[in-house]
Amino acid sequence: MSCICPECGCSPALNSEWRWDGQRWTHWHGILIGHVRTIFAEPESTDFNVETISKGEPVKSPVQHRIDNAVSWPLGKRAPRIDKRTFKLTKYLPKLPSAPASVEWLPKLNWGVMLNDSIGDCTCAAAGHMIEQWSALSGVEFRIPDSSILIAYQAVSGYVPGEPQTDNGAVMLDVLNYWRQNGIGGHKILAYVSVNLKNQNEVKTAVQLFGNIYLGVQLPISAQGASVWSVPDAGPVGDGSPGSWGGHCIPIMGYAPTVPTTPAASPLVYTVLTWGKPVHMTSHFLNAYADEAYCVLSSDWIDKNGLAPSGFNLAQLQADLASL
Repeated sequence: MSCICPECGCSPALNSEWRWDGQRWTHWHGILIGHVRTIFAEPESTDFNVETISKGEPVKSPVQHRIDNAVSWPLGKRAPRIDKRTFKLTKYLPKLPSAPASVEWLPKLNWGVMLNDSIGDCTCAAAGHMIEQWSALSGVEFRIPDSSILIAYQAVSGYVPGEPQTDNGAVMLDVLNYWRQNGIGGHKILAYVSVNLKNQNEVKTAVQLFGNIYLGVQLPISAQGASVWSVPDAGPVGDGSPGSWGGHCIPIMGYAPTVPTTPAASPLVYTVLTWGKPVHMTSHFLNAYADEAYCVLSSDWIDKNGLAPSGFNLAQLQADLASL
């Protein structure tokens, strides 16, 4: 493989931000979408002065690509913003029911990537996919156009089309607040609450009752191209380090038990939607890499009889909340 960057055409001999780690070249630059990390399997040459080209470590943008055969996948989740005012699911549902063993809320739709193949709008694309999922399952399917996703992403991130230096991802909490106050594609949410990722029953119950979870993860490089996102055998180190690829936002749309082959194997696998396709993610992966999660209440999840596909009663919940 030639060690020429497919995005800007430079090589280690021409650019001081290339670095060789003994196995591959890593390149950082500001072309197209923030700082882009381009990794090549083998160097064209190792005749460069590694000490010279390895000076400094550029600050990583949350919008990153790994280039494999010139194919790139944007991410776009910025670091979590902690707001003590954010409600917690257990405050309103202190006695969570036992979640069923498995749940699958993944309708057969032509999802599309909602621009997340070219810009770092995963936070808004995840919201669009959730709207389409809820509405399809409750009986009145809505399709969210890319133009609506772009409007939302511009509003929450400051992105300006045609100015790639402004494509720096977004904060999930900002997207949730915008979604509640302004709507995305004409669809507002009623409320959102944080989910305790350390409580597996709470995570499962949230998916069961509300159809999905709006999830943030710090993806490792080891997840790139994988059909199942799992913790590497060596653990969350090296290419398995949290965030070594970048931050990403995805909805969980289901889960199912697994049959562990070893005592250390993951007992549960979640179904998430990323870049318009379902991917399986082990519960061990969620524990190691997820850094924020929200349960979102939307009228799109409620049918004409006032019930969700899960049997959740919106009017009853609103009455319960009013009595607190």
